[in-house]
Amino acid sequence: MRVRVSPRGVRASVGPRVARVHVGTGRTRVSSGMGPLFASTTLAGGRSRARAGGARRTGPTPTQLVAQQHRAERAVQEGDRARAIAELEQTLQALVTAHRDTWPAAVRPVVAAPPLPTLESVRQEVRALALRGVGTFARQQRHDLRARADADAEAYLRDERARLEQVRAQLQAEADRWWTGLNRNDEEVVCEALNCAFGDNPAGGAALGVADGICSVLIRQPDLDDLPTQRAGVTPTGRPTLRKLTQRDRHRLFLQCMVANVAATLLEGFACAPGLDAITVCVLTRVEKTQRLGVVLAGRWTRTAVAATPWGTDADATGLVLDRAAELHLDLATTGAVRALDPTDVPGLAEVLALAHDDGAPEPDAPAGSAPSPLLVRPFLQWVAEAAAVPASPADPRASTPVPGHRKLAAGQAVTLTESETVLPVVVTALAASGVELDLSVLLLGEDGRVRTDLDLIFYNAPVSRTGAVRVDLPEDDGRVQHARAVIDARELAGEGVDRVAVIVSAGSCPLSQVHGLDLTVWVAGAPPFSPPVPQEPDLTAAVVCEVYRRVSSSGDEWRLRGTGQGWRDGLAGLARSFGISVD
Repeated sequence: MRVRVSPRGVRASVGPRVARVHVGTGRTRVSSGMGPLFASTTLAGGRSRARAGGARRTGPTPTQLVAQQHRAERAVQEGDRARAIAELEQTLQALVTAHRDTWPAAVRPVVAAPPLPTLESVRQEVRALALRGVGTFARQQRHDLRARADADAEAYLRDERARLEQVRAQLQAEADRWWTGLNRNDEEVVCEALNCAFGDNPAGGAALGVADGICSVLIRQPDLDDLPTQRAGVTPTGRPTLRKLTQRDRHRLFLQCMVANVAATLLEGFACAPGLDAITVCVLTRVEKTQRLGVVLAGRWTRTAVAATPWGTDADATGLVLDRAAELHLDLATTGAVRALDPTDVPGLAEVLALAHDDGAPEPDAPAGSAPSPLLVRPFLQWVAEAAAVPASPADPRASTPVPGHRKLAAGQAVTLTESETVLPVVVTALAASGVELDLSVLLLGEDGRVRTDLDLIFYNAPVSRTGAVRVDLPEDDGRVQHARAVIDARELAGEGVDRVAVIVSAGSCPLSQVHGLDLTVWVAGAPPFSPPVPQEPDLTAAVVCEVYRRVSSSGDEWRLRGTGQGWRDGLAGLARSFGISVD
């Protein structure tokens, strides 16, 4: 037996060399030796003995976990910093390069003719409508209906081609008049074109007037306090970071931004108005010291000077604005600050300041919806209904029978629209003597009899519903008579999510009983027209005259037309409120 003591512990060896057991600190082992040969193995099967402190740890230590968390947080911070630096660089670049955009020169507008459907496709559509509900074995009837459908398809295409060509010619004539006015520097045309072009500029611009080939433009430059206060930089160790701009650098940035905006306005103005010889620009901004609006730059630039400027670097804008102006008023301090101009030193500056108002007024909301293009091809069923709504002249080959008389529709009376009186579509027309504000409107109503949103009112500012199921044409007044029209296509009402529409007639502040020659007519294809009830009380200025709704029965869905004749004293606004529409 041998006992060994060391700093690592105590171990004992028992037995002869040929079979010896080693115990103590560490693992228990067995060794065997004879001569120069020696072998050793452990009795624990290769597994280490459990330590006094518990199970052996195989994962990262708490210190390693904390270090990993710190590295992850640092990576997130560096990523956020890199994104912030990239966004700041893009912002700074956009501020000083507004003039590097491209503005193509204005050209004469050409109204192209819209494509018409082919005769074969129209024939198939009209045949399908004509043969709906006709038995397969009614051969003679189907033959006659197909022949009539083919004739209707040809007449429809002929009418649409002639109508669209007439509309295109009218639009082209209006475009030519606009183009002539633009080239002749008509003040209204030029200002409208430039204001539309300046609407998306970084610095909002407005054309104030045109005289002797010179257009006056006012620019609202972003305030110094609205510009970035930092720039991209690097730390002493080479890492990207954000550094605060000095006051001198901020004033230099403001000047560069203003110069770029002026150059962009000049380039876009001369491109959009080919008849202008020069543009006068006044730059309006909030003065840093007084925090009030003031003019910081005023000048005049000719088309020749702008066209002769070579555009290759950002410094070209500075060369154009500061060096090539025919007249320039700019007050720069020794620190680089741009100071407000004295209104008494610059002619006309006081008038410009009188037109400027401080910021903060809310912008007016844009009208909901937009008028449909007059070059849209009418659907065949709309052509049928509108043809029925216009009495045919004796010279018209389609006028084979006289126009039938109107049928009175009393308040509360409902008429089922059958196969011969189809609701696809319904056309409501209103006629009156010239001199009053005659309007037709349509309400899309839910099951509770109220609108779902304000967009469910279809009127002159929002003339088309979401799916096009309801359309209101703008009233026309030729000096003798007024005409308004609304078209309801029940095929598309399912897409609107409603099963009832109400037709409204209004005349501004004038009572309906005092509207001379007021005549309302409901036209349905293939049937005599109806005259809906109009209330005659002396103080009613708006009324719901009729409703088109769907009724579900055991035999299937059917569409009905019902007279209403319910009036309101507070006009279209009061009527709309009672149906759940918010009116300012």
